[in-house]
Amino acid sequence: MADLKLDALSSVSGAMSDVTTALHSASTSAVPTIASISARLATLADSLVTFNAMAIDRDDRAAASLRSVPTR
Repeated sequence: MADLKLDALSSVSGAMSDVTTALHSASTSAVPTIASISARLATLADSLVTFNAMAIDRDDRAAASLRSVPTR
């Protein structure tokens, strides 16, 4: 949040109620967007956990298979 650029707000013109309405609208429309992004990231994280577990399992099975090859 500290990196948000607010310089443009100093040049805002118009009736105070118009400016307040515009700022409120921007915030209100951002909430569903942020919620959607959050949900997608959570789904991605769950998928990565599943992928990691599957990769570990397959690695273990592949290693066991290689270890079972008789030596010469």
